[in-house]
Amino acid sequence: MNARFNRLLWIGLALWLAGVALARAWGEWVFNPGSPALLGLFVLSAGLVWLLVGPLFDRLGVGAGESPRAVLWLAAVPMLLEIPAFFFHRLVFPNLDAANLPYYAACLFFFYGALLAAGMGKR
Repeated sequence: MNARFNRLLWIGLALWLAGVALARAWGEWVFNPGSPALLGLFVLSAGLVWLLVGPLFDRLGVGAGESPRAVLWLAAVPMLLEIPAFFFHRLVFPNLDAANLPYYAACLFFFYGALLAAGMGKR
């Protein structure tokens, strides 16, 4: 395995852990349909993804033809880890009500979609 892709895998895992920690800490306030933070999260995540993926790929030396493969290395493990996180949501997110779980899922789908689009559109 290429060292660049190995780093992307670890960066993706770190992003997933940070996201789970933030959702565990503030999930009940953010993933609430009446919260203005929910809309802010959509806007903020889209902007951050587009601003950070390009420089990250440049720093790691990801070539033009390697962008699709690189973004899959970055996003595949976190997306797969979301499956058990949702299945065991009462353990992983004890403060997040089951009625608000779809809002968390919507944010994740949006984030990973933006991540994949930004990575595929690189170069």
